[in-house]
Amino acid sequence: MTVALAVLFGAAGLVTAEETVVPLSEAGISEFSAEAPPVDPSQEAQALFAEGVELVRSQDLSAARARFERVAEIRPDQPATYYYLGMIALQYQETDEAIRYLERAVELNPKEAHPWYLLATSYASYGSLESAEQAYLKAIEADPALVNARHDLGLLYYRMEQPWKSAEMLESALVGDAASVKTMLALGIVYFQLKRPERVLEYITLLRERGDEARATQLERLLLNAQRQELEPPPPLVPEILEPEVPLAPGAQKTPAPAKKKPQNPFSRQRS
Repeated sequence: MTVALAVLFGAAGLVTAEETVVPLSEAGISEFSAEAPPVDPSQEAQALFAEGVELVRSQDLSAARARFERVAEIRPDQPATYYYLGMIALQYQETDEAIRYLERAVELNPKEAHPWYLLATSYASYGSLESAEQAYLKAIEADPALVNARHDLGLLYYRMEQPWKSAEMLESALVGDAASVKTMLALGIVYFQLKRPERVLEYITLLRERGDEARATQLERLLLNAQRQELEPPPPLVPEILEPEVPLAPGAQKTPAPAKKKPQNPFSRQRS
């Protein structure tokens, strides 16, 4: 869940959805720096908000949180303050707190895309998939060019076992960012599930054209194993961390991935 969310693939040696943490979104920071509280009788609130933004940029989240909490006390009607508090709560894996703050942010200003996007990420992390879907759609409605929302909604549809909707949304994300290798990989995996090997080959080719041999090989291995009837389950798709992973909070334990059952080969021919 950077503030964007992203594709982590368990089979590629990454982590599960429960382990995901959210690096900070520079796009979101820039967006809401411009939305700082208007001229306020209390100069303290103005100064604290500006300090909080700079502390977020420098990754001093504890100090930033203290500033934004104080701003919320002085000016409880500013949506940008709750956006930052929600962002920081997600960084600390405090999903309940993140949802509370972000729901307040979208209540105060439902026309901003980034709070909806973070709220969707929070709902998805919490397991509220239908709520996450609606929040992603709200983010896209507010900003149709928000590619990360389209990408992560595509992954959510995959998680909800709706692969055709997943493919459609991921294709729209690739239109918005034609160079996105993470989206190409996700589409290759989705089309593998849809038994469309020709589309998987298409994305293998595109990945190699982009010089991403690792992702191309991952997709190629799925096809080769299927042809040999040694199919490995495709990796789960969860929002990708777009910036370097932030370690789990001290004392936090990673959740082990559940054991996977060997699936049937979707490309095997039926025998008469």
